Amino acid sequence: NNITFNSVINSCCEGGDLQAGLFFLSFMIKSGLRPGSDTFNVAIRLAFEASREGGNLLGAKQLLQDMEQLGVQANSNTFKTIIGASLRHPYLPQPEVNELLKAAVKLGARPDSKMLMEMIQDNINGSKFKQST
Repeated sequence: NNITFNSVINSCCEGGDLQAGLFFLSFMIKSGLRPGSDTFNVAIRLAFEASREGGNLLGAKQLLQDMEQLGVQANSNTFKTIIGASLRHPYLPQPEVNELLKAAVKLGARPDSKMLMEMIQDNINGSKFKQST
């Protein structure tokens, strides 16, 4: 079922194995199961982690296209996954990240107010801003 596949794909993500994660996502679809936004969010996170090892963001872009093709709505976690990855990995090319955000918004992803507040707080806590006096 979906929960089992989500767990397996998440394990691939934790292990940094993009090829295995994509294999299980494909196998899930071929088995007649419909992945939801949670499944795709984990796979997108996996694609970002793989890009850290010299790849690019085409995997994440392809996953968003697959979501659209399957009629899967993106959600606030999709948006958060993309934003979070770009903050964790500042070397990622910003124009490509912006394109991914546009694609996610097209699929219905919107940040919720709680997520925005968490991102702002994380940025403040992790920043090197100095208070002006």
